[in-house]
Amino acid sequence: VHWHRDGGFSMGNQVHVGFGFHVNCYHSYRGDTCDALGFGGDIRIIRHIIQVLDTWNHRGINVKGTWDFENAYSLETILPQYAPDIIADVKRRQKENGDENILMGYNNGAMSAMTEEEFLSSIELAVTNDKGSGLLDCFGGYEKIIRPQEVMFTPSEAGRYQQAGIEAVCLYYSCIPFDAFRTVIPQLEDEDAFNPLRYTYKDGEVTIMPTYSNSDIMDAGSLRYWVSDLHDKQQRGEIQRDVFLFINIDADSFLWEPMAVPGFLKKLPNFDGLNGLIAEIADLSFVTFDTPGGYLKKHPPVRDIFFGEDVADGNFSGYASWAEKPFNRQIW
Repeated sequence: VHWHRDGGFSMGNQVHVGFGFHVNCYHSYRGDTCDALGFGGDIRIIRHIIQVLDTWNHRGINVKGTWDFENAYSLETILPQYAPDIIADVKRRQKENGDENILMGYNNGAMSAMTEEEFLSSIELAVTNDKGSGLLDCFGGYEKIIRPQEVMFTPSEAGRYQQAGIEAVCLYYSCIPFDAFRTVIPQLEDEDAFNPLRYTYKDGEVTIMPTYSNSDIMDAGSLRYWVSDLHDKQQRGEIQRDVFLFINIDADSFLWEPMAVPGFLKKLPNFDGLNGLIAEIADLSFVTFDTPGGYLKKHPPVRDIFFGEDVADGNFSGYASWAEKPFNRQIW
């Protein structure tokens, strides 16, 4: 039994929180140059993320980052030429601060549209390749977890992931249209919605890690309110185990940076980017900063789920919405 600085007792269950950064410096809808029209924003925001994490670590707060890098464009071409410090800093943080690198797939491809040979090759090349852009090549280590591009997933991939040695797939269970599987299964209780799930299709089995975004934080009101609500349920016995709140969005998202708002608004939640999110929960004794791999090592899947649909992080869990977005129609 623990006494908390914010008042109240707990039977020891923790709310684990992870921050994930999806790095893909090549954008089909933007320019391919190192400026605001291209990948200049990616570099600026990723450097900001690293600086924020380092600052909190220096203050004694053990916050970690989870990185899913695309290899062919980001780690092979763009970052080595324009921002080699990012690769060096993530490697340093992995060694010194417990940051974690998980897979995304070698070349930003739609893995659920690949043949078996292409699929397995995309994972193998993302680990190591002769151009030195694999996670093992760049960082010296990785977790056997994947956050696929646009969180695309199709049921038959369970067996392929198992064949490739992948232990878990991060898929959105989100309240907003950037979702994956929330709308195609019965609603999960909180104890399950924030824990690994076992997915089986025919002879294939893979763990699914429910994943959330900064928009879910806003829907909850604030990160402090969200984790406090989960912990209140733990104290009341409505949740009888640890939970893991994994926040993952694009590393170039403006939501990781402070927003340009009038001074009096800066004191409100959700306006100070990653720094504000960490500050909201850094003093809570029931919060443990974690990573997907770190959590999975001590927390096996809590239940089985199944869906037979193809899912992706487009509107309403679909694929078609990417082609149907108004700005994509305008571009073409």
